[in-house]
Amino acid sequence: MNLQGQNSSFVCCTYFNGKNQIPNKEYMKAKKTTVLIADCDEASCFLYKEILNSLSINSIVTNNGITALQKCDEEKNIKIVLTEIRLNYLDGIQLLHGIRNLRKNIKVALLTASATSLDFEKYKDAGFDAVLTKPISTKNFILTIKNLKINSKIKQTQH
Repeated sequence: MNLQGQNSSFVCCTYFNGKNQIPNKEYMKAKKTTVLIADCDEASCFLYKEILNSLSINSIVTNNGITALQKCDEEKNIKIVLTEIRLNYLDGIQLLHGIRNLRKNIKVALLTASATSLDFEKYKDAGFDAVLTKPISTKNFILTIKNLKINSKIKQTQH
């Protein structure tokens, strides 16, 4: 019975990953993170979105660089951008520079099938926080997202 002017207290039990446990801080922060996916390939976008959903991370999908840049300006909860190098209207490098002009705190990872050592140097010099080669490895994808969330720099993540 609750009397007027007195506080109520509740005890609740949560299930996380099928166990009776409290999610860690990283998991809870992930729920507040939104990842923007900029890629023209619908199948790839579906895969990335599914992996992010499994981590309880929100995602937004766009298929061109201009819309991606607009989303980064409008949606302040975007913390990470995954971009293909070949986008319509703005390529991945142009998008990276546009994002850096808008919000320096957004982490940007490049998704590419172009994976020569010269390409990696070019992408590193351009300022990408991570590079994932296609086809992606789910394990490396998840590791990259987690590292970007804790502000780590990844030079290269190959499958």
